[in-house]
Amino acid sequence: MISLLFHRSQAFSPRSVWRSIDFRVPKDPEDEGCQGPFVGCGHREDKERSLMPNLLVITGTCGVGKSSVSRLWATRRCGAAISGDAIRYWIRDQNLRAARNFQDQLVVRTAVTAAQELLAQNLDVALDNVWFPPAMQLLKQALSPAAVMRFVWLQCGETENHRRDQLRSTGDVMGQRVDELRRELESQIWPDYVHMLDTSSFSCEETVQRVESLPTL
Repeated sequence: MISLLFHRSQAFSPRSVWRSIDFRVPKDPEDEGCQGPFVGCGHREDKERSLMPNLLVITGTCGVGKSSVSRLWATRRCGAAISGDAIRYWIRDQNLRAARNFQDQLVVRTAVTAAQELLAQNLDVALDNVWFPPAMQLLKQALSPAAVMRFVWLQCGETENHRRDQLRSTGDVMGQRVDELRRELESQIWPDYVHMLDTSSFSCEETVQRVESLPTL
């Protein structure tokens, strides 16, 4: 169970929210293969504590596989996966949730705060969202002192993208929004530190392997 307890006099900020969370959570089936940071996990147990943790920032259109790759990468490293969609759905006002100028800034600031706390514990962190170049730059500036970084734009062919989108839960299927977001992403000017990875013929496991082979910042 995750609980939040506030006193009326307590200052409200993303950091105060983060520090107030009670991290007593049930076991997640996706954690299979990683038994925690100190017991039974070769990645964490063997890693020299003096090394900087890794940060993976993933963008891409709906249904391309951002969350699946993020979770698998983090699970293999016994790290943490932060979903921009999950942060956005904290907002119960649907108009605010859909207002890009509002929610984009909120999501990136909250992701930075959460990632800073996790990286400080020497946990590798994956951040997935439909990040645009300004958000990528903010993440890079804020988190580069704390981590070795990879920025990846996952892509795949249109037909394959729609096939993957249809495999998602009914409420998560985005349909034509897949193509709209792809066009929005393609219209941007991307910095050269963002790796573009075509995953059309790759499984999730194969994509994670290729992500691991990409150079870091």
